[in-house]
Amino acid sequence: MIHKINALKYLFFFSTLLFAFTNCTDISRNPTKNYSLLIMTQDANEYLIQTNSLQNGVINPVKDGILLNPKEIGRDLIIKDGYYYYLNKKNGIFFKYALTAGKTFQKIDSVSLPNFYENNYSWIGNDTLLLLGIDREDTLVKYAKINVHTCMLNQGTLSIQKPFNAYNSISIGFSNLKKDKLYIGYTYHTTTAESYVTGDTVYVSVLNYATMQVLNTIKDTRSVYPGSQNLIEPASFKTESGDFYYLTCPGVALGNKVEKPTAIFRIKNDSEILDSLYMFNISTSSINNHAYSMYYLGKNKALIRSERKDLYKDWNEHWKVAHYEFFVIDLQKQTVEKLNLPMDKGTRRQCVIIEENIAYISVNSSTEGNYIWMYNTNTGSLTKGLKLTDNANFILRLDPMN
Repeated sequence: MIHKINALKYLFFFSTLLFAFTNCTDISRNPTKNYSLLIMTQDANEYLIQTNSLQNGVINPVKDGILLNPKEIGRDLIIKDGYYYYLNKKNGIFFKYALTAGKTFQKIDSVSLPNFYENNYSWIGNDTLLLLGIDREDTLVKYAKINVHTCMLNQGTLSIQKPFNAYNSISIGFSNLKKDKLYIGYTYHTTTAESYVTGDTVYVSVLNYATMQVLNTIKDTRSVYPGSQNLIEPASFKTESGDFYYLTCPGVALGNKVEKPTAIFRIKNDSEILDSLYMFNISTSSINNHAYSMYYLGKNKALIRSERKDLYKDWNEHWKVAHYEFFVIDLQKQTVEKLNLPMDKGTRRQCVIIEENIAYISVNSSTEGNYIWMYNTNTGSLTKGLKLTDNANFILRLDPMN
């Protein structure tokens, strides 16, 4: 489990810049297909598959996919322009991969990034990947700016307050670059060998992106655990107008602060502070529970994945019992509409792709099997698309390759 005050008074800015160069070259890869799926089979192996269509057909992950080595790569992949990126925390190396026509997962380039545990990523233009994370002790907030074409690395430590009082860890939930300002949402936790409980406050630090210096920090106690962890599942986005929305996730799958509501908050495009008048309380809506991921559909509507706490007994069942539902929410009207999909299983997944008026939704159903469903945002219709064979247990990731 990865985990309005002036932050400059806590720590002086002591970021160090490390420029690392390797023999990075943009090696041509074999032509990629349109979509990537990461599948866990019934025997707990994981397979990577590419396909050109999600609208029909059948995929057998064992026959059609590439078996991944769990010691080398996991589900917290970053995918862009046909390449896969992954930080191996064990050896502290950030890798660039390509899937070859010969059904191999080939390492293209790499750069050293030791003692870095990423929580959040964002693309700055087409070339620069911004990673935000923590150190091994869960106390320092670190950043890495990586040019994925030249492999030039700029990294440092941010002057964000270390865990204090009973808190002993910190996690980064979201990042949002607006002009020359970078907004980072985070929260603190109390972790022991037996328990994990998130604090009671959302922190949003505003930084100068060029220098990565903290300019201001804002506190909000209406909910906690902002933005989830977008390497695993997204919970924030920008709308067409530039307004930034993020979901807080205090439920048992993340914060275990169930007395706090799951809610959606906003930073308006013309503002540098949280919108104190906006709070879409998901837990008191007809959803009446916690949620962990959110996908923007366009036109101020979003798709949210929420759990049903009445359908599982305890945490040991949370990941394997089908108890997730999908809802369409209107961000302005703050209305909720449940989609008529089978109950979904699998805690924390990247499971939706939106293309124009179609949302492709992967559903791991205990009764109907694993399918990609197509939701038409114009008509509201739902139809089955690509099917996974019965040896598939979970669709862990569903990503576009562009």
